[in-house]
Amino acid sequence: MRNLSKIISIILAALLLAAQTTSAEIYQWTDANGKTHFSDQPSAQHSSQTLEQKINVYKSRPLGPVTYDPYKKSKPKASSKRVVMFSTSWCGVCKQAKRYFRAKGISFSDYDIDKNSTARAQYKKLGGRGVPLIVVGNRRMVGFSAAGFEQMYRN
Repeated sequence: MRNLSKIISIILAALLLAAQTTSAEIYQWTDANGKTHFSDQPSAQHSSQTLEQKINVYKSRPLGPVTYDPYKKSKPKASSKRVVMFSTSWCGVCKQAKRYFRAKGISFSDYDIDKNSTARAQYKKLGGRGVPLIVVGNRRMVGFSAAGFEQMYRN
């Protein structure tokens, strides 16, 4: 059973790493035969256009307890933007997000869903299906990109 858990963790990590490549630009062009091509580099022979990518940010129902730190007695002021991240120790994207928050001086609470059963229960209650799951107010983001986070955090 423990081996199955490790295998699932490795597959999930590989999928999350593969998802990082979506931050690159995507180009589309049509060749002389009318066939449409997509690539991460523009065509040297044909006119290429850059495709717009959408950031995976969700507006959701009010999240209740996740808007404050369940391990502290007092709630933050309503005006403060609380950043909560559900992560794992093996997740490279989670580490990238933590580095970004620290570099930008953004205060955040991090809960490891592998080591903390309360955090795992809250993560499941939020419908978590990947890490990191980042929550700001009533918005959430699965995965991490600096541009996507800034859009969610600033609005």
